[in-house]
Amino acid sequence: AGIISGRAVCAPAPAEAAAILYPLCARVAAQPSDIRLSEDGTTFVLEGEKRFTRLIGVHQALNASLAISAAELLSESGIALPKSAVDRGLARAVHRARLEVLRAGNIAQTPYKVALSAGKTLILDGAHNPHGARALAESLRALYPGRRLAAVVGVLADKDAHGIAEALLPAPSRVVAVTPSSPRARSAES
Repeated sequence: AGIISGRAVCAPAPAEAAAILYPLCARVAAQPSDIRLSEDGTTFVLEGEKRFTRLIGVHQALNASLAISAAELLSESGIALPKSAVDRGLARAVHRARLEVLRAGNIAQTPYKVALSAGKTLILDGAHNPHGARALAESLRALYPGRRLAAVVGVLADKDAHGIAEALLPAPSRVVAVTPSSPRARSAES
């Protein structure tokens, strides 16, 4: 209660939730379609127009749709946000360790001190709950269909490790559990 107030933008929702949420919203974001993932980002169609965000993930198309709707609402309220500026922002957006694809050719543009062999790919993702792990697994299956993936997983003690593991599997064919470097870490053995 009270989370949605004023001129909010809501995501598309199932009918039961929509009946409660939509009257509180100034606008409901359009549902993206034709979502395609690559290691460079996510392409999707929104209201008949092809759009792109550098953020990778099936769920990122909906997040981009929400951002686009919010920008349109701001423009209608007198805060001019040209479509070209919104598109530039989506194309340049970076969310570190959220389905972040690292390769030998792009590692130098990141803050990480990691060396990768040519032809190898490292994906960083900080999914810390079952919902995030499901989004990661769905996106990995779309991005790398049929490929064998290995996952190195560390979970904090206050997180739902079982729920995260259930949601993530079977996207990786091999999982290595590690103990994170944190006083809140869950032991790899647990």
